[in-house]
Formats: sequence, structure tokens, C-alpha cells
Amino acid sequence: MATDCNTTSMSGVGPVEWRGVLEPERNVELGVSRAGEWVVLARGALHPCVGAPMLALLPLLESSWSDVERELREGLGGMPAAPFPWEEIVAHVLEGGSDYWAVRGLRWIEEMDWQGGDERLEQLVRRLPGEKWTSQPTRHRARRIMARITALP
Repeated sequence: MATDCNTTSMSGVGPVEWRGVLEPERNVELGVSRAGEWVVLARGALHPCVGAPMLALLPLLESSWSDVERELREGLGGMPAAPFPWEEIVAHVLEGGSDYWAVRGLRWIEEMDWQGGDERLEQLVRRLPGEKWTSQPTRHRARRIMARITALP
């Protein structure tokens, strides 16, 4: 569901034309700029998703990765876009100190059949079993993910 084109000021850039790609009930104003970059409207300003105020993107983790991925693909409706920063969102919640969000991030890793390769994310998953703020099921889940990734050829 792509919305009409919007023009919003982006800090340090000026006005940017962008098109929303998610249904409004998602509570995340996410879109793609005319240049194909992912953007999010947060705190009244437009931000690139890479390095964005990640709190604005956390509601995405409340849904399954497959649902969000499908909605983004359908919302694009064939518009060109850079790869979506899935790993950056998950890395943010794994270093955030909240078991609630870590569980959701690990669920996304499992759903998207993540094969490793993002060094920052791998280090965060590897560190989770030793973090005191994680629950035992979260620590076990992180160990299973790392065992699967290290077993890959």
C-alpha cells in the first residue's frame, strides 16, 4: 500500500520527497525516498532508516518478520529501494538491555533464516547468553542460533 508522495524536511538535507509503504495502523511512518532510500518519520522529522532513531522502528518487531517483509514488498509496489536494514534493527534491540525486545529480535533472526555475515549482529548474538538481563529461554535461543550459524559451510 504505497501512499501519495510526501515532502518532509530531513535534518541536514532539506526537503525530501518520499512515499509511505506501510498501513497507518502499524504506527510506524516508514517509506522510501525518491532516491530509493528507506526513511522513517520520527519526532516530526524525516530520518534515514540506517542510523535512524530506532525507537520509531521497534513496533515492527511486534509482528512476524514474514508479515513485515510482505507488507514492505507490497507497499513498494515495484518502486526501487535499497535493501531494508533488518540486521540494524535487530542489532539495536540485542544491545538494548531488554529481554522483551531481544526475544523479538531473535525471533526475526530465526524467521528470516539469517545466515550470519553481519559481524556486529553475530557478536551481539554470541554475547547474549552471558548477559545478566536475558532470561534463560533467551540465552538458550541465542545459543541455538549461534550453533546453527557456526555449523554452516
